[in-house]
Amino acid sequence: MIQVDTLCHKIPNFIEKAKRAGVTRVFIGLENVNPDNLAAAKKRQNKITEYRKMLQAWKAQGIITLAGYILGFPSIRRRPFGATIAIIQEELPLDIIEFFCLTPLPGSEDHQVLWKKGVAMDPDLNSTTSSTSAPRIRA
Repeated sequence: MIQVDTLCHKIPNFIEKAKRAGVTRVFIGLENVNPDNLAAAKKRQNKITEYRKMLQAWKAQGIITLAGYILGFPSIRRRPFGATIAIIQEELPLDIIEFFCLTPLPGSEDHQVLWKKGVAMDPDLNSTTSSTSAPRIRA
C-alpha cells in the first residue's frame, strides 16, 4: 500500500509502475469535494474535477482505492451530510472511504487561528469524535 497525492496520475506511467512494483492498494487524501473546503485546508493541488479520472486510472490497474475525507468544515455544517455522501457515491469510484473529523489540535494552524479569534474550544479532544459535528467550539 502506498499513499499518494491526488495529481500523481498525471505523472507519465506512474500508476503502471506502481502496479509493477507490487502496489495493490493506494491511500489518497481527497480531503473534501467542496472547493472552498479544499482551499481552507490549503489543498489547492486537490482538483475535484480530477478525482474521478484519477480513481479510474488506479482501478484500471486493479488497485484498490482508499480515500480520506475530512468532516467538520463550516460549509458541511450548513448542508445535510447525506447530500455529500450522495455526491461521493455517484461520482467517485472508491473502494473504501475513511471519514475524519476536522480537529484543531493544539499547535496546529487551525487551533492558532481559533485561539487568536478568541474562540473557546473544548480542551477534551474526545468531544471531537462525534460523527455529526466538528470539535465543539463554545460561544
